[in-house]
Amino acid sequence: MTQYNRPNETVFASGAKPGELESFPDITRGWGVTFDQTTGIPPMEWFNALFKRSDEAVRYLLQRGIGEWSSTEDYPIDAHVQEGGKIWKAKVGSVGKRPSLNPTEWVETALTREALKTLIQEQLGGGTINFGQWQWSSATSGGVANGYLALNTTNPADATSLLIAKSSAEGLDYSRIVALLRAGDTLCVQSRSGGTVAHRFRVTGDLVDSGTYRSVPVVYVSGAGGVPTANAQLQVLMTPAGGTVPAASTTDSQTDFNAVLEPGWYPRLLGGAAGSRNANHPDGQVAMQKGSGTTNYYWLLVVRYSSNLIQVALPYVSSADTTLVTMKFRLLGGGTWSPWRSILHADNTQGTGFPAASVMWWSLRSSIPAGWAPADGQLLSRALYPDVWVTVSEGKVPKTTEALWSSDPSQRGMFTEGDGSTTFRMPDYNGKAAGSLGALFMRGDGALSSGASGSIQGDAIRNITGAGAKIIGSAPTGAFGFESIGSSPTGTSSGTLLSFDASRVVPTASENRPLNVTGCWIVRMGGGIANPGSIDAAALSTTYATLVTRVEALEARPRTLGEGQAWQDLKASRATNTTYTNTTGRSIAVSVALYDNGSYASSIYVNGVVIGWWDQPTAITYTQTFLVPPGATYMVSGNAGSPSGNTLQYWAELR
Repeated sequence: MTQYNRPNETVFASGAKPGELESFPDITRGWGVTFDQTTGIPPMEWFNALFKRSDEAVRYLLQRGIGEWSSTEDYPIDAHVQEGGKIWKAKVGSVGKRPSLNPTEWVETALTREALKTLIQEQLGGGTINFGQWQWSSATSGGVANGYLALNTTNPADATSLLIAKSSAEGLDYSRIVALLRAGDTLCVQSRSGGTVAHRFRVTGDLVDSGTYRSVPVVYVSGAGGVPTANAQLQVLMTPAGGTVPAASTTDSQTDFNAVLEPGWYPRLLGGAAGSRNANHPDGQVAMQKGSGTTNYYWLLVVRYSSNLIQVALPYVSSADTTLVTMKFRLLGGGTWSPWRSILHADNTQGTGFPAASVMWWSLRSSIPAGWAPADGQLLSRALYPDVWVTVSEGKVPKTTEALWSSDPSQRGMFTEGDGSTTFRMPDYNGKAAGSLGALFMRGDGALSSGASGSIQGDAIRNITGAGAKIIGSAPTGAFGFESIGSSPTGTSSGTLLSFDASRVVPTASENRPLNVTGCWIVRMGGGIANPGSIDAAALSTTYATLVTRVEALEARPRTLGEGQAWQDLKASRATNTTYTNTTGRSIAVSVALYDNGSYASSIYVNGVVIGWWDQPTAITYTQTFLVPPGATYMVSGNAGSPSGNTLQYWAELR
């Protein structure tokens, strides 16, 4: 590829004498205009003007590189122009669209240094990186000018204070970054040219704001190269101390918590004695009490996103203070602060730290917390409660087969895999399922336990033994007493029997139990909510699990005869002297009409037992109605198995 040398700056005909240069009369017509004006022969003056025009265009591009925007130019997409001291690129083709006023047609490109600096200021609030450039000031007192940095001593190793301007030598605003310096952070100062001078300092306390600069208390860590020369360009790196809580050298009972909005650790302990604490303190003005969850002082961490932020307050507890306290947090969104909450507050249903299938006793069934369900032995959906199902399927909780759970009440302290495909069954700690032994207490798996997790032990008492003796002239006491029996058996006083009845001295019931209070065992149904939407999914799952218990209880209760049943005409499929079985699972009613010619009797059998009989000496049609329990057999017969004298008129069943 041929590369061309840049021409010199001479413009053709730029030195023409008067009369040697005449503007071409019709640029758009071209040479054809000569036939109209000069008989087809263009004059020298026109050539001079045309060549001069071409050279000037070349000089314009060589001088500017990119042409200035013109209101009459037809710009194609991706064209570049200058306008307002900035470079613009065409997003679409346009004519007459000034770039600075038409952002849909043009976009600023090839940012100048000033434009880049402005963009950083606008978008990021100033210099937001922890690296910048300052110049060295040899002054050791009196502050520093914009863009400068200084120490309070000549020798860097002796410095106890570093003065740094809020704006860098490049003119960038670093006030935000400098303000975030905390005790434990480090500043590394290094000469820009070659790095021969380098010193490292550690921040030791709170910064002092002096308007255009800040005074940073420091201690010298290490370095080499001596003192920078006056006005030397320095590179400064500010490094946070890491994830540690900064040392707090002072307490602060004045600053309103609502005013602490800068991200990072607040450098002082916030708080004070009850009654004189900061406004919006996590514990208000409540006096400290053992176990109350309150404290006098907090460290404060602030994290911001856009205009929203979260404050996390970490309690300060001295070695002599064993008060039970908790971390607390609150949110700022839409200009409104939420209340302070403990990290383990009962309202935090998605952050309690309880793993799936955890068991807890709750005092009131009607107010079970969202995300929990009663342990009532109900069948629940694996899809709706995936966390619990995973726990069950992986054997992390006691489980048994569905058949054993249903047939053996002692197995109902366990989960099951339900129908084997879509459900699982909860344990019945509350004694709600039909056939369960009752509401349960819980105990460890050591001595005197059943030894098998999830296995239910029936109630029992320690053995009571005793001996009898003939009583002479003394009345029995306590649980003993006399009962009249009308005779004098051995070992009793005449005509009475010595008896034992514990209810005479202690409360008795159908079970052995300690003093107790009634509540509801509940199970944690998951550590989070899948596919959250505009409804409260955790509350919905709790409501669903509770309703399953109620539905199963309703389905299990005995239903009255006729509920969900209807009379059906079965004459076509029934006959006398034939045994049938009730397979409906419920009791049914049978109504049969027979014609008796007066010669034969008729009997009704249920499970082989005669429950009805009819014998009439004269011809008559009669009706018999009877009940058949679920699973029972039934038959209507004629006398001695000879039904010829009995004619079936109708046979209907309520089923």
